[in-house]
Amino acid sequence: MRLTHAPVPGSVVGMLALTVLVETRVLPLAAVRSAADFLVRYIALLFVPAGVAIVVYGAVLRQSLVAIIVAAVLSLVAVLVVVGRVAQHLEGDA
Repeated sequence: MRLTHAPVPGSVVGMLALTVLVETRVLPLAAVRSAADFLVRYIALLFVPAGVAIVVYGAVLRQSLVAIIVAAVLSLVAVLVVVGRVAQHLEGDA
């Protein structure tokens, strides 16, 4: 984000803000329900650009497949560890 110089995309900050507003009932769920229903109904269309990119850049993906798999597995493990530790902390078991 340019405003805060944080290395977090604006879309992530926006989703966090939306979640906080809905959970604290500052923003009623009814206010976002129709937009959410619309996005869920047409979510498959959002994956079309990714599918096209896989087809177009297939050769590059094949060359980098090992690195991609290693990065995906390492990030999966990192996310599982962090989420597990946060859950333990929040439950008071840490």
